[in-house]
Amino acid sequence: MTTAIQMVLIALQAVFVKNLVFSGGFGMGEAMRIATKPKRFLLFACLLTGFCVFDAMVCSAIYIIFPVLDDIPMAYQLLINACVLLALFLLVVLAVTLVTRQRPDEKFLSTIGMAALNTLVFTLPILGRLSAYGLWEALAFGIGAGAAFLLALSVLKLGVERILANAQEIPHAFRGTPALFLYSALFSMAMAGLGGGGIF
Repeated sequence: MTTAIQMVLIALQAVFVKNLVFSGGFGMGEAMRIATKPKRFLLFACLLTGFCVFDAMVCSAIYIIFPVLDDIPMAYQLLINACVLLALFLLVVLAVTLVTRQRPDEKFLSTIGMAALNTLVFTLPILGRLSAYGLWEALAFGIGAGAAFLLALSVLKLGVERILANAQEIPHAFRGTPALFLYSALFSMAMAGLGGGGIF
């Protein structure tokens, strides 16, 4: 029971308290870009969540099997993480190719690649902590990190829709991207307040 509660707390912390898109700006550019493309929104969110879960669990297993890796410099931990994500990316492409019996199209490959790359960016701040996680905690973190990005995408998508619907009411200099940046900045401050951290 304690493990289940701990998993829920880690996942909730990743989603709301340490939402790295809003609290640290990690993956913000890609989140904004995907939020404007509703057809790729769900696919990207599912791929990123899957990559986060499997990357967290595989990296955690590697650190459990090879405890000596806990003491290596952060640059080498990043390299291990990148290799794991590259292997996962290749496995997904191979699986899709075998199932569909044809080469995936460029848009799909681009979406998979960006999901893998953003997973790498997304896990940068927690690499040191990830090595201390067990498999269950890593699973909870992966689910939480994916859900955090999905929440960020949903909030940004809502903002894009509202900004586009009310474009004529926004001063010309602030239309489009500037308005979206202001919207995301305000939401980031709200997330920082929820996390209890200082803004300045």
